[in-house]
Amino acid sequence: MKYRAEANDRLRALRARRRAGLNARADAVARAMTAYAGLPARPQAFALRPGLLALSPPRKLPPSAGGELYLETEPLSVRRQTERLSRPPATQLIAERSRALPTIVSMLYVAQCEPGRRGRFENRHAVAKSSGRAPSWALLCGRYDRNLRTRRERMRRDLTHLGEVGLVALAEHGQGRYEAFTLNREDNADRRYVVPGVGEGPLLLSTSLITNGWHLVLEPDELALYLLINHLLATVPKKPHEDGVPLTSKTRFTVYGVSSEAYNAIHELEEFGLIRTHDPMPHRRRGKVRPPTQAELDDAAENEQSLAPVPYQLELIPDALERPALEVIDGQLGTYPLPPRVLEFDDILEAKYASVPLASPLKGSRLALSGGAAGPASAS
Repeated sequence: MKYRAEANDRLRALRARRRAGLNARADAVARAMTAYAGLPARPQAFALRPGLLALSPPRKLPPSAGGELYLETEPLSVRRQTERLSRPPATQLIAERSRALPTIVSMLYVAQCEPGRRGRFENRHAVAKSSGRAPSWALLCGRYDRNLRTRRERMRRDLTHLGEVGLVALAEHGQGRYEAFTLNREDNADRRYVVPGVGEGPLLLSTSLITNGWHLVLEPDELALYLLINHLLATVPKKPHEDGVPLTSKTRFTVYGVSSEAYNAIHELEEFGLIRTHDPMPHRRRGKVRPPTQAELDDAAENEQSLAPVPYQLELIPDALERPALEVIDGQLGTYPLPPRVLEFDDILEAKYASVPLASPLKGSRLALSGGAAGPASAS
């Protein structure tokens, strides 16, 4: 159909641009990973305070969902600003369409590799220019460019966004406004950063998230979603009858402040082999549910079951971060101009791959990576 063909053309163009962007940043990512290897220590786990990702207590729902987050009579610009500012820092940052989230994740990791007295971090890195054994933040955050002015501008842009959400404190005036920045706690803009203690109940992640470059190679919305899925699975027990933990639309809004657009990144996370999605609705394809037959309606009524859409159940894939991120994602984008989730496997078998085993054309896809079955295209 024409609509599907045009949609697939747009997806091909997006993936081609993403791969070109990855290739352009490959040197910066490689330099960052080399710099991590030279840091004084490597923590056993990368610890994040939940306040970076989740709201406690949760925020209110919007009026359209029966909540009081803002007034419907307020101007649209005011409502949008209220909604954005009520999010946790991580999802405030991705709303800005910036790369500040990977930058702050890099900074927090460096702080844990260089803890000072009582875990208090002292910033001894210049913003854009390395000196002696102290690599610059531009190098450590994957923002390197051969041109000093370019990498300085990149870091200033990121630091501005981080200052707006309280994750760093910039100097008030002068040329050293950025050079003298202070790293703040993830959950308190008024307190300087100290490495989280076990008693604080931090979210513990594999350091391979950083040392294999995943935080720099994933898109910021993918990174935010991966982090909050880790938080969700660490705090919400899986029910015995479910394959994973659902991230409901209410929880997405009230706890994590993640938009529907950002939530759709679960499919990229699955394609790259980081998570599995289990669909409790077997007739859902490309995010759409086939209308139930009369027999299914009768069966649901007889068993007092609802046929309303339900969210996917999510689980993490163990040791997925142990692979080099750039190699995995570039390989996937290069092998498949279209996301595997949009491929109609019956059509593939009947056409180009009619004589090829199914595992062959999809080698390296999310099927091969996750061992799961074909999934839908967009989230519920």
